[in-house]
This record gives sequence, C-alpha cells and structure tokens, in this order.
Amino acid sequence: MTSNYLEKAYTPSAWSQRLPPNEVTDVHFKVMTTGSKKVQEKYSTESVLYGPYDSQKLEIVYQPEHNDDAPVIVFIHGGYWVEGCPENHMGIADQFVKHGAIYVAMGYDLAPKVSMPEIVNQCKAAFAFILNKFPKSRGIYITGHSAGGHLTARILEVDWVQQLQLTRNPIRGAVLMSGLYDLQPLLQMSVNNDVHMTEDIAKQESPMTHVDDVGKYCSSVEVVHVVVGEMESPEFKQQSSDYARSCKEVGVNTEYRVVPNVDHFNLIENLMKNDYILTQITQKMMGLNI
Repeated sequence: MTSNYLEKAYTPSAWSQRLPPNEVTDVHFKVMTTGSKKVQEKYSTESVLYGPYDSQKLEIVYQPEHNDDAPVIVFIHGGYWVEGCPENHMGIADQFVKHGAIYVAMGYDLAPKVSMPEIVNQCKAAFAFILNKFPKSRGIYITGHSAGGHLTARILEVDWVQQLQLTRNPIRGAVLMSGLYDLQPLLQMSVNNDVHMTEDIAKQESPMTHVDDVGKYCSSVEVVHVVVGEMESPEFKQQSSDYARSCKEVGVNTEYRVVPNVDHFNLIENLMKNDYILTQITQKMMGLNI
C-alpha cells in the first residue's frame, strides 16, 4: 500500500458522508464540548490526578447520591495520541450516570511530549488507580474511541488479578469503538512525525501482538464489543474485524458490529442519545435499569 493510500484510509474525516472533512471535525469538537458543559452543569464532577502532571488526570461524573457499589464506566478518548482531553468527553456520561453509574474520562500525556510506550503505561497506571478508587463497584466497564480504542485493548491484556492481588478480573465488559489494533500501517503516515514509532515499537504496541494475553486474562469478561461505523474506511473496518475475530479465536466472548449510518465522529457523538443502538448496547452490558 502506498503512503498516499494509507494517509487517506486512516484519515477519518475523509470518509464522512454528512459533512466536508474540515467541517465534520469542527462540528465534532462543538458537539462534544457542548455536551460536556451540559453534564458539568447537571451532575457532580471531580478532577483527580493519578500521576505527577496535570494531563494525567481523571474527570469523574456521578450523581450526588449514588450507591457505593455503582458500576463504573471508563472512557479513553482518541485523537491519534497527539490531541484530545478528557474534559471534552464528559457529555457521554449522561446516558449512564442518570441510571446510577459512575463515569470516568481518562486523560494522558500526548505525543510528541511522550512516546507511545509511555502513553500506554500511563493508561494502565490510570486504570489501576481507578480499580483502587472504586473497590466496591459491582462492575468496571472500559470503553475507548479511535486511539482510545487502541489503549483500551492494551488494558485488556493486563493480568489485573496478579498485578493488584485480586480474586477475579475486575473488568466485566468493554466497548472498543473504531480502534487501531495494528499500528504498523501508521509508520508511513504523517501522524508518525509526532508519535515517532519505529517498526519495533509499532509491533510491540499493537494490540494484535497481545491477543493471546487477552485470551488468558479476559476469558471471564462477560462481553467485549468491537464496533466501527458504517461510514468509515475499509481499513478501519478491517482492523476492527480482525481484532474481534482474533479475540474470539482465543476464547474471549467478542461481538463485532458495524453501526449503521454513522461515521467515525458521530459514532461517539450519538452516545449522548438514549435511542442510539450503541448507547443501548452499553447500558445493557452494564446491567443498568433502563
């Protein structure tokens, strides 16, 4: 594949059929920030640092009166590891918090300030922090979009039972949305000017390299949803399909879905709507009383 082909194939805005490329990203930013402001006005929120720098933080959303055993849904944002922040992804919380869940948007340092291995390590540290913060939760659910889907997959490969001396894997379910599971095609793309991956790093940091570990440690996870929008590139769809199939082959209860009539951006924008299929799938996974 040529670098020009890969550049277009992995540029999500080029595949939207609702708006021109520049416009769809501008609209996405406005939709997500507006939704976040509404959630901040409606619910209790808390910013918590899990590391030494301001970007290593969690934005937590919850009802003032909630049960100690409330389910926790963790969201990891995308942005090709070079942009994005948890504050702009708090709007997603509404459809879960209003039914009694706690929502946690995870932040992390971005490239080129830090390397890909460091970003992955930060997210694993953040997840360990979350597990320790909510020990009474009846279920931890992890989700991520785009680059956040990649980072979510990297968290699934960890032996949390051994690492935190737990009796069982605390992850009950996961939703990976339009993720990147093989990073090697990105070596030929402009994004790597900031991410600075070598061939060895791209292979080591690819979730496809660690599928066997997911099989070892996630056999008890109730379900892993791997989803992608209908209006996305063949490469994004293939990445999700390949990862879902590989997880299923190693014994993980995996469901692959192409969500109809959405692109890379409104795939998650619509999570702010109660009649959206992916909202309903996630609520059902979490056992929320709808």
